[in-house]
Amino acid sequence: MAEYMRLTAETLPMYGGLLPDELKRRLASEKNVFAVGAVEDGTACAVLAAELSLQDILVDILYLVVAEEYRGRGIGSGLVEFFCRCAEGQGIPVRCLFSASGMEDPLYGFFVDLPDFFISEEDGFVCRIPFRDLTGSQTLMSAEDRIKDPIPFFSLPLQEQRAFRHRLEDRGDFYLEDLKERSGIYDHELCLCRKNGSAIEAAVFFLQEQGDLVLDYIWCAPKKQVALCSLLAQAARRISSRAEDGWLYIAAVEPQIGETVTRLFPQREIIRRYYCAAYEMV
Repeated sequence: MAEYMRLTAETLPMYGGLLPDELKRRLASEKNVFAVGAVEDGTACAVLAAELSLQDILVDILYLVVAEEYRGRGIGSGLVEFFCRCAEGQGIPVRCLFSASGMEDPLYGFFVDLPDFFISEEDGFVCRIPFRDLTGSQTLMSAEDRIKDPIPFFSLPLQEQRAFRHRLEDRGDFYLEDLKERSGIYDHELCLCRKNGSAIEAAVFFLQEQGDLVLDYIWCAPKKQVALCSLLAQAARRISSRAEDGWLYIAAVEPQIGETVTRLFPQREIIRRYYCAAYEMV
């Protein structure tokens, strides 16, 4: 029978094979990120990682995995129940934001079957567009020539890259905080920006992923949406000139920009939707 426990610096290495490297780093360096684990037959077989959010008034489940040979025994649901009971004892609500292809998805079914969980459908989604269709949007491509000679972001001096990242962080946007460490997985030809003097007015970032691409991050200063669309259009032209086969993925499309994405990329195909599973304390 599985036993569950809060992981410490001493016990965390037992679960190293179940955790991605980035999460290991966060667990070791960030006080608001922590984990609980399961042991059965003396083997560390499952782990759940979570993060205290919103000034410690909410805890988000970030990651849950059960070793393949231990699946189907109820260990995952037991681990979630243990975690939620611990949070309930501290009076802290629990939620898990996750994506699934639909209600038939096993992950959706997992949370549906958990006691005391309520699932609400989010309007956000993950979508993809074939490379060959990227330049087919008249709305997007009409902005292509609004910016002449966009600047590859990673050609900027390092101090200018850091200044841009710090500017975002000062506004509470930490998405690019590990920009330097992750620069090797960005497609440098497609990561473009527009400058006005020393200030960046708009920027787009694309990741490489096994022959496909991911539109990872976009930003523009107030009233600079046309500049942003021009960067996207020029990136689309470059992508389509490389190859017809492949997909551009856009992840974490939030409700407020969903209509814009649909207008700019009418051929987009929604492949996953976002859901929120919230634990109801009783």
